[in-house]
Amino acid sequence: MRTLGTKMKLHASALKSEEGRIQLFTVVFDVMVPAMKAQPTVFHKFIDMIYSVNRLLRWYNQNFDPLGKPEERRVLQMKGPWPTLVDIHGDGRYLRCGKRAQHVERLRDFIPEGWAELCFREKEANARGNEAKAHGDVHATKEAVRDKKEVFRKKYEAVRTLLPRLVCEGCIDDSEQRAKEGKRKRSPGKLRPDILLYGEQCNDETVLWEMQKRDAASGPAVLVVGTTLKTDSARKFAYDFCQRSACAVWVNLEAPPKDLRLHHVFEMDCQEFAAQMMSYLGSRISVESRKRIGKRTRKEGDVVSKRRRTS
Repeated sequence: MRTLGTKMKLHASALKSEEGRIQLFTVVFDVMVPAMKAQPTVFHKFIDMIYSVNRLLRWYNQNFDPLGKPEERRVLQMKGPWPTLVDIHGDGRYLRCGKRAQHVERLRDFIPEGWAELCFREKEANARGNEAKAHGDVHATKEAVRDKKEVFRKKYEAVRTLLPRLVCEGCIDDSEQRAKEGKRKRSPGKLRPDILLYGEQCNDETVLWEMQKRDAASGPAVLVVGTTLKTDSARKFAYDFCQRSACAVWVNLEAPPKDLRLHHVFEMDCQEFAAQMMSYLGSRISVESRKRIGKRTRKEGDVVSKRRRTS
């Protein structure tokens, strides 16, 4: 069993071999199983605050975990209407057919039994191994390594056993229907994670660029948060927004690209930034909300008084 690097595990070439598919699904299960039980972060609450006062035009999300996402899967249409939250790298909660993208299954129906426990054991072994190394305990370090290898072996076998099930049921149903109509059967496609892998083109790229074009034309304030913009497509996407924005803000532990037009740079953790912004905006939003409520109440009072005079 040759272990691939993280980037190669999430590369489109992984779909071409059994070994690659095993390691791809292992990574996806490792990300999604804990994330399905996770609670929204401070940054998610910050986004909700902006959304609650109608200040959020669009959230272009690069993460494929389920945090902050609606229950239903959304398909982008060229003419809209477009959702506020847009998953530009896909949604890890779903599997789609490799031949016919309209055939979709839920990931949770295929998660091997006991995967959450294996993730916990691996995390515990990593913590013990790090502590043992820090104290120079060779015996404890070797024991932690053995435990991690055992967890890896069990995960590998679980996914290898799962692979024969990852066949598109929608394709099978279509093929049976074709046979009833006297047509030739088609081979079913294989299910794959509904996420954008390295080395492949986004299915919704045309729609995303049309959406970005219209959003950027309004000159909104832009927050570039938690991304280093290492890929060309992500850099161009953010660059076009920042060029037209009246207020472009960078939030990351790393410095921004030099050619990115920014008004404010915060080299800090995005959760800490969100916490400080919530504290700052909380009082301002509550004041604005009271003003809006007061205006609405006065308008409603004017309408009532006019009705009384006309009656």
